Amino acid sequence: MKKLFYVCLAVLAFSCKKNEPEFVLLTYEDWYVFQSPTDRPIQGVWGDIDKTLLISTGIAVYRSVDRGTTWQAVIPHSSNGIFGITKQKDTLFAMTGLNNRGFGSTYRQALANPSQYSVDDGQTW
Repeated sequence: MKKLFYVCLAVLAFSCKKNEPEFVLLTYEDWYVFQSPTDRPIQGVWGDIDKTLLISTGIAVYRSVDRGTTWQAVIPHSSNGIFGITKQKDTLFAMTGLNNRGFGSTYRQALANPSQYSVDDGQTW
């Protein structure tokens, strides 16, 4: 009888459903907060919130023209990794490397190795 009671108690305990808390995007009065369209952290951001935004998640680049509400994958997968986007004159470059430098007690990282480019604000690469 005890065994039946403990088995029923175990079945009851494991059948309970946990309620996962919903993710709530924080809002601030003077800031826009946006999140990556995938479950990866944002590595780099380039653009203008009122025009075109590009974000890099390390392996992909996404583009938004509606303040980060929707994202379009413009570089869906890069085997090299993309750490950021930079612009020189009218050309955007996807940077696949980081230079690490130490100057005394100061440590700096700089984007390096442009691997892909776009001349139409990131629509095509």
